[in-house]
Amino acid sequence: MFRRNLSKTIEDPLQLYLSGVSAWNSRLASESLLDFSSCDFSILEDKGLDFTGFKIPSGCLLCFSNVKFGKGVYDFSGLNVQTSRLEFDGASFENADEVLFRDTKFGVLGASFCKSKFGNGVVDFSHASFQGGNVSFNQSRFEGDAIFNNMKFHLSKVDFTDCEFSGNVSFVGTKFHRGRFDFQNVTVEGEHFNFCENDLEDCDSIFEFSKFRCNNATFVSTWFRGKKTSFRNCEFDECNVYLNSIYSKGVFIFEPARVVGVNAIDMSSSLFDGVLSISGISVPEVIDLRHSKLQCPIDLDKTKICHRSEVVDLKVIRRISQVSAIFERFFSWFFIFKQAVSPDSSTCYRRLKKLAKEAEDHKSALDFFAKEMRSDYWRGITGVRLFFFFLYDLFSDYGRSVLRPLLCLIFSFLIFGGGYWSLSDQPDVSFVSGLTLSMGHTIPFYPASRDAREDALVTLFGSAQQISDCVHVFAIIQDVVSSILIFLIALALRNLYRT
Repeated sequence: MFRRNLSKTIEDPLQLYLSGVSAWNSRLASESLLDFSSCDFSILEDKGLDFTGFKIPSGCLLCFSNVKFGKGVYDFSGLNVQTSRLEFDGASFENADEVLFRDTKFGVLGASFCKSKFGNGVVDFSHASFQGGNVSFNQSRFEGDAIFNNMKFHLSKVDFTDCEFSGNVSFVGTKFHRGRFDFQNVTVEGEHFNFCENDLEDCDSIFEFSKFRCNNATFVSTWFRGKKTSFRNCEFDECNVYLNSIYSKGVFIFEPARVVGVNAIDMSSSLFDGVLSISGISVPEVIDLRHSKLQCPIDLDKTKICHRSEVVDLKVIRRISQVSAIFERFFSWFFIFKQAVSPDSSTCYRRLKKLAKEAEDHKSALDFFAKEMRSDYWRGITGVRLFFFFLYDLFSDYGRSVLRPLLCLIFSFLIFGGGYWSLSDQPDVSFVSGLTLSMGHTIPFYPASRDAREDALVTLFGSAQQISDCVHVFAIIQDVVSSILIFLIALALRNLYRT
């Protein structure tokens, strides 16, 4: 569409370039096409190109498609093409010493580097900016280092699909705003792939089917603020993955098809506002989730963790208002009756529990077990089972609370003591006698409690023949209740001091 009405008024723009900056700027006014594709670049004698100070007419297409560049430095730094377009489709920089687009300003018409070939020289786009235009490196090949640091993309689709990188790749401090970053089916074979301290605001980032065969793939401190970030079907061959200290707003999918020879997958100290999915893979190495926070439960469906994984201080939290937080703090027991929002939450927490157990993080395992059970209320757990799970949750917090059953035991001691005292048919009986009998049934295994219980029975009811069936039933109920509460206290103490 862009080429439809272009007119070629300068037959050899390379000769005009060689005339100098002044001649170029004075000669060019309203040309719509500067086509270098048929020019003879051998006349440069390996001196390269330097477009410093050169101006490109508005609406012009600067075309270097299929050009085979020789040796030298090709410098397009500082070039302002905000109202123009650059095309390097099929261009070859295989012999170039450097290819520089530092601080180049691209506009709504964008740029295209499809099927371009870059040699061992550095390719540097540092501080370049794209304002509304798309840029495509589709099927391009980079033999040397490629630098895309501190770039700015606004309303731009950035396409690196099917690219091959043999050197180091660096995206550091780059900002993406309301666009899309496609890094699909890319092969990275250098030492390092750095994608650190970037900000992708309302920008989806897709790394699917890419092959990382470098030593390290680093995404530290990057903010993924799009709806989706996906590493589905990627391959990591002897490539450590560092996703620590990142922020993810939308769905974060880490489902590589192949993970071989990886020493670490580090997701520590990260915040995931959306769903984190690490499903469908077999990870033989360490997954580090220490100090990370999740707004939604993690999905580890079909994931097999073969070695220890670090999940210390991993928190699954919900974003709520201050008023709601205060209400939940003092009336947290009320929320155990609520149904989980997602039907998959129970499975997600079950996988997290397994991960914590294999990391020997018993506290986290207990926390995830409680969340797993609560997420299954009204779905997998119903009827009579639901009633007993409610009781277990309410009175012991799934074996995590010593205080709850202890307070219940003290309360039951007082209630049953008052009951025995009220059932007594003897005159002028002290309330202490009822408490003594209640204490004897509260801790029946204690030797002294047997004598105290017998003396209290005589004081309250006279002889054994005078004790009514109602008192016997009352005592049996207290024995059962006390035994259960003592068991819950012992269970909580065991979990508290478990190592």
